[in-house]
Amino acid sequence: FLVFGLGFGIPLLVLSFVSMIRGAWLTRFFAERHALMNRIAGIILILLGLGDLRTNLPALRLYF
Repeated sequence: FLVFGLGFGIPLLVLSFVSMIRGAWLTRFFAERHALMNRIAGIILILLGLGDLRTNLPALRLYF
């Protein structure tokens, strides 16, 4: 649970410190690339879902 919280918290802290320093540039950078980042995030989520399904498929077969 601690690692989960740190995994979410540390990037947010880093992002807030960086945005204080280079706010306008950072906002423009992400705005120009939002479609690409959404696609990459979607692919990662699909791959994680497929990996999880592969890992848990034997347990799922017990119920279905």
